[in-house]
Amino acid sequence: FIVAPCLALHIAQSMQKIKNDPGLREVFAPNGKLLQAGDKCYNVKLAQSLEAVADQGPQAFYNGTVGEKLVKDAREA
Repeated sequence: FIVAPCLALHIAQSMQKIKNDPGLREVFAPNGKLLQAGDKCYNVKLAQSLEAVADQGPQAFYNGTVGEKLVKDAREA
């Protein structure tokens, strides 16, 4: 999606948090540069998860890799 000016402002205000979090950095500061208004924002991992749920139904979430990754990330956090 295209970053709206309001989101760009929030990204700028959250710069330190974004740069200190690998997941946020991957989405909102690819290549080490914060996204600006008008930039394209990609969330590849979210897209892959949504595709898995679309293809496999609820099983992808409850008994598949999507659920496993969610539990792993929650435990690490």
